[in-house]
Amino acid sequence: MATKAARSTNASKLSAKTTRSVKRTPPENFSDSYWHNQPKWLNGTSVSYHDARFLFREAFQHARSPIVEIGTASGFSTGLLCHAMHFAAKSGRVEPDYDIVTYDIDVDFFANKTKRSGDAAREQLPAALLKRVTFRSPAVAYDAARDFGRGGIGFMFIDACHEHPWPVLDLLATLDSLANGAVVVLHDINLPIIHPEFPGWGAKFLFDGVHLEKRLSNDPDDKEIPNIGAIVIPANRRRLRAELLDILFHHPWTQKVSEAYLKAIGIDTSSRNKIVLSTEDTENPQG
Repeated sequence: MATKAARSTNASKLSAKTTRSVKRTPPENFSDSYWHNQPKWLNGTSVSYHDARFLFREAFQHARSPIVEIGTASGFSTGLLCHAMHFAAKSGRVEPDYDIVTYDIDVDFFANKTKRSGDAAREQLPAALLKRVTFRSPAVAYDAARDFGRGGIGFMFIDACHEHPWPVLDLLATLDSLANGAVVVLHDINLPIIHPEFPGWGAKFLFDGVHLEKRLSNDPDDKEIPNIGAIVIPANRRRLRAELLDILFHHPWTQKVSEAYLKAIGIDTSSRNKIVLSTEDTENPQG
């Protein structure tokens, strides 16, 4: 097993290598370099090459601080988002004191328990960028809503549990905390189509079911079914909230959710109407 000093040295070398790539790579191509420089221990568990391109482009072009990530996992996408904001700050799109806050229910990376959630970001990001990132674990979408309050989230990436109803619940939990016009990127929107061995339909139900401005990858090199997409949050959330409720209860749930959590995010399951109330209509569940 590598010593702590050895791991620190390896991480420093990887960060330096990534920093050199940033300096000589234009923003539109940076995600390619970053993806190819990912730690070997990820072993194919990060977002795909083309999905990384899409995520980076969305975060760079629609940069708004803070960025919130629901589902840290390895932290590869965390680092990618941080670099997108770094480029955005250099181009004057955002202030240089931007924030990235990433949440994961697990302290350890699910695919490699010798690593903490977020360790890929800790290894790939140079120190100056790593200090812009806050790691929150164990924590979930409701914690993000409490952390930022109404309208406090500028951009969000949801890539946590893909089984229904969790992607819908993640968006419902944070809906009032998203700024008007905030971009929400959803990963694995066609996961069970592309990989039938992973029947996580939640993100697909969500992406297909909402009637909003949407974007998919238009990368001419990508011949696969798109597996990542973006939606834009409107100022008026009433119709969106109703659509999310319809999606939530239209499909069978393949994951259990505690009544306490549902109540905390404003979902009433005791009535057939299954009403979700905004924070304007309910008391703060922390109170």
